[in-house]
Amino acid sequence: MNYDNPELIDRLAAHYVHGSLRGSARLRFERLLTGSAQLRWQVGIWERRLAPIAYGLPPVAPPPDLRAALVAETLRPRVAIVPPLPIRPSRRAVFMRRSRFLAAACACGLLIVGGLIKLVGARLSFPADAPAEIVQVAQLADLAEPQLSGDELRPLPIVLARLAMPASSMGWMISLTPDHRKLAITASDDYLSAGRASVQLWWLSGDGTPQPLAILGTERDSTVVVDVPPGLGEGRALVFAISLEPPGGSPTGQPTRPVLDRASNDVPAI
Repeated sequence: MNYDNPELIDRLAAHYVHGSLRGSARLRFERLLTGSAQLRWQVGIWERRLAPIAYGLPPVAPPPDLRAALVAETLRPRVAIVPPLPIRPSRRAVFMRRSRFLAAACACGLLIVGGLIKLVGARLSFPADAPAEIVQVAQLADLAEPQLSGDELRPLPIVLARLAMPASSMGWMISLTPDHRKLAITASDDYLSAGRASVQLWWLSGDGTPQPLAILGTERDSTVVVDVPPGLGEGRALVFAISLEPPGGSPTGQPTRPVLDRASNDVPAI
């Protein structure tokens, strides 16, 4: 039977609502109702059409035999419907599911290990609004903890100061090597606006005279290593400063432009 025919659908819906659709035809139509929105919509139309007629009819008592059958139906004990037992998966399905789980767990483990490696070797970064205060210089013997490298204990470098470019995320960290012989200055970001100029690092001697120390790198993680100049840290205060100078540094040996940032602290002699 072609249930796509609108005429047939309308006729079946009318017979269903009227009650003249009986037997196997009615059961088949009710099964179709569960999966067809078109049939349900058509039945609703006929229910709204015939409802006023049904409400207008006087109530009629059912025959005694029909009433007895209805009462017996309501009193009949209902059989509990037991849901079917779950199908036990095959060994192959269990093996494949466990293999996928192990593969996912291994992938997560690799990601975590990779993240830890990246964290340990992460790039140096300072916040844009970080103050330029100096971390107190510690003697090598008073250093917090040594780093374990292979079977040897390797002491950490000593952080002397950090300087920042105004209104920028660019900064530099100045560290003293454990042997107190060299300074390592590491950039925390890229400073492309430096253009053809150079960022020069200075230190102030005991009499307050600026002494050129290094031309700083302007690329992220770039590190400049210089020897500790004689007299550094011998005075009461250790002072560093940066300025933007012509390419290659100041031609006069003194800052030719305003100082961009400085950091000072009272430290013991290096």
